[in-house]
Amino acid sequence: MNLRRGVRRLWLVLSLCWIVGVGVFAWGYEQTMASRDQALRACFEARKAEGTDMFSCFLDETPYPALGKTVGEYAAYAFLPPLVTLVLGLIGAWLAARVRAQRSRA
Repeated sequence: MNLRRGVRRLWLVLSLCWIVGVGVFAWGYEQTMASRDQALRACFEARKAEGTDMFSCFLDETPYPALGKTVGEYAAYAFLPPLVTLVLGLIGAWLAARVRAQRSRA
């Protein structure tokens, strides 16, 4: 078996799993945020109808996370770790080839 081909395939499979995992997380996060938005909107409308302070809806929940994660942020989480792993693997292969070449000369 060709070791380089096997390592390349392993990297490809793990990278695809990572990218899909980040995509699933991002989709789930956005779905959760959409349901929280609906709950806050309902709370606002109920408090407005009662004539009470609408902003007390924020006190009922845990700190509200920032909305609107951009696609660029998710892309960085999805693609940077596989790319860094690829670059480190290529550097390691290059160093191993250099060491092997120097050993064969000596």
